[in-house]
Amino acid sequence: MNILVVDDNSSERGILVAPLAAAGCSVFEAGGGASALAMLEQEKIDAIISDILLPPMDGNRLCYEVRRSERFRSIPFILYTGTRTSPNDQQFSLELGIDRFVRKPVPAKDLLKLLRELTPLRRTGPRVPPGRKQAKDAQQNSGEQLRALTARLFTVREDESLRLARAIHDDLGHALTRLNMDLAFLEESLAQNPLPRAEIFRRTRAMSKQVEDTVRVVQHIATELRPGLLDDLGLAAALEWQAEQFATRTGIRCRWRRKPAVPGLPNKQAILVFRIFQEILNNIARHSRATTVELSCAEQRGVLSLIVHDNGKGFDEKTLAPRASLGLLGMREYTLLIGGRLEIGSEPGRGTTVTLSVPVKPMPGKTPKPAKNARGRKS
Repeated sequence: MNILVVDDNSSERGILVAPLAAAGCSVFEAGGGASALAMLEQEKIDAIISDILLPPMDGNRLCYEVRRSERFRSIPFILYTGTRTSPNDQQFSLELGIDRFVRKPVPAKDLLKLLRELTPLRRTGPRVPPGRKQAKDAQQNSGEQLRALTARLFTVREDESLRLARAIHDDLGHALTRLNMDLAFLEESLAQNPLPRAEIFRRTRAMSKQVEDTVRVVQHIATELRPGLLDDLGLAAALEWQAEQFATRTGIRCRWRRKPAVPGLPNKQAILVFRIFQEILNNIARHSRATTVELSCAEQRGVLSLIVHDNGKGFDEKTLAPRASLGLLGMREYTLLIGGRLEIGSEPGRGTTVTLSVPVKPMPGKTPKPAKNARGRKS
C-alpha cells in the first residue's frame, strides 16, 4: 500500500513513516497541502494521512481538493491531529469528505488497519461513518452550503455596492453640487462693481469647510473598503482600531486581555484574519445582546491565536449546523484559505467564544511588534 503522510513537522511525520514502512508500506511524505497535491500527481497513492494545521493549505482544504478530483476522490483520507477541536469542527471535516477524524497519538499499526478497512469502502461506493449520515448526504449538504454561500456573497457584494453608491451620491454628489453653486456665485460676483467682498469671503470660507468635509468622506469610504492602518501599521494596529470602532458604534465595551503582537504576515493572511475579525464582531452586534467583549491575540510556536469572547446570551452548540449560519460558513471558508482552524464554543446564558488559529510564517526580516495606535505610539 502506498501511503502519503502529510505534516509540516518532520518529527511528527517520522513517528508514522518508520512503522508504516516496517509493515511493508511504501510511504511518501509531504510538508503541506500544496506539496501533497503535487505528490498525488507524481505517484500512485492508495491512502492519505494528514495533519490539520498545515500552512498555507490545511488538512480540510487538502481533502476538499482531493474530493473534487475525479482521479483522487476515492482515496481514503484520515485526518490525524493532536489539535483540540470541537464537534462542529469534526462535523465540518466529515462533510468535506474526511473518512475518519483520529486524535494523536494512535499506533501506526492501528492507522494501517483502519486504512485497509476504508479502502474497499471507498472503491465500492458510499460509506456510512459511525453515527453520521451517508457520504452521499454529506456531499449534497456540502453542495447546498456552497450554493448558499455563493448566494450570500452575491447579496453582500450587491448590498455593499448599493451602500457605496448611496454614500458617493448623497455625500460626494451633494458636496460637489454645493461647491459648483458657490463657484458659479463667485464667477458672477467677480464681474460686479464694487465687489461684494464680505459675501465672497463668506462663501470661500464655506467652500473651504466643504472641501475638508468632502476629504473626510472620501477617507471614510476608503477606510470602509480597506483600512489604511492594515498597510501602514500592520495587522495588530488594524485589529485594535476595528475594536475601537466597534465599541464606538455599538456601545459594547471591548477589552484586550492580551494586546495584539503579530508577526509580519503575508498580505493575504493579514487581510483574511482582519475580515474574519470583522465578521466575528458583526455577529456579536447582530445576535449576542452582549455588553462586553474580551479579546486576545498572540503568536506562540508558529500559530497565531485570535480569541474573542462575549458575555451575550450564547446558544446551544448542538443546534448550530454548519449551514445554519452563512456568516459562520463564510468565516470557515476564509479560514480554509489561510490554512487555519475556527473553533466556536457557546452555552446558553454564558456567552460565546470564537478562536481563530492560523499557522504563520513571518515574512523575512519581520519580527513581532507591539501594536501602535493611529498616532504611532506603542499601546
